[in-house]
Amino acid sequence: MARNPKQDANLKPIQKGELSKEEAKSRGHNGGVKSGESRRAKRDARSAIRYLLNLEAKGSLQENLQKLGLPENEQTNQAALQARLFTTAMSGNIEAYLTLMKMAGYDPEEVRKERESVAADRRRETELDMKAQALSNNANGVNTSLNMNDEDGYNDVVIYMPKQQTEEECSVDDDDEAGEADEDAGIEE
Repeated sequence: MARNPKQDANLKPIQKGELSKEEAKSRGHNGGVKSGESRRAKRDARSAIRYLLNLEAKGSLQENLQKLGLPENEQTNQAALQARLFTTAMSGNIEAYLTLMKMAGYDPEEVRKERESVAADRRRETELDMKAQALSNNANGVNTSLNMNDEDGYNDVVIYMPKQQTEEECSVDDDDEAGEADEDAGIEE
C-alpha cells in the first residue's frame, strides 16, 4: 500500500547512539510482538475464509448447484462461487470469462507460451540429432563420444577423443630414425 508523504514528514530517523541498548532492545521486542500479531491475524483470516469456502452450500445456493448437476459431496460455498462466476461469464461478462478460463487452465497466453516451449524443445532435439549424425560420420582418425544427458538435463555436451594408436603403429624403424636426425641437423652422408 502506498504511503502518504505527509506521514513521512513527521518521521525523524534515529541517529546512531541516540538510543540506549535497553531502549533499542525494547523497541525491537515490541516490533517482533506486533509482527507476530499481524502474521497470526493474516493466518487466521486465511483459515476463516478457507473454512467458509469449504462449508456446505445451503438454501438457494444448494438448489442451484443441484440444478447444475454437482454431486452432493461437492456442493460447497466455493463451488457456488465458481458456479456464479460461470453463470456471469455465460451471460456475456468478458472479465468473468477470462477469470474462469484462467482458473481452468485455459489462459490463452499460458497456452501460447507452453506451445512455444514445446516447439523450442523439439527444435533443440532436432538440431542435436543432426549434430550427432554429423559427428558420427567424421574423418578418419577421430572417435566421437556423445553424452546425451548432462547434469542439467540438457543434451548439449559433445566430447572429442583422438584415435588411440597401438604400439606397433607408433614404432619407427631404426634406419629411418637415424636418417631423419641427420637431415634435421643439416648433415649429409
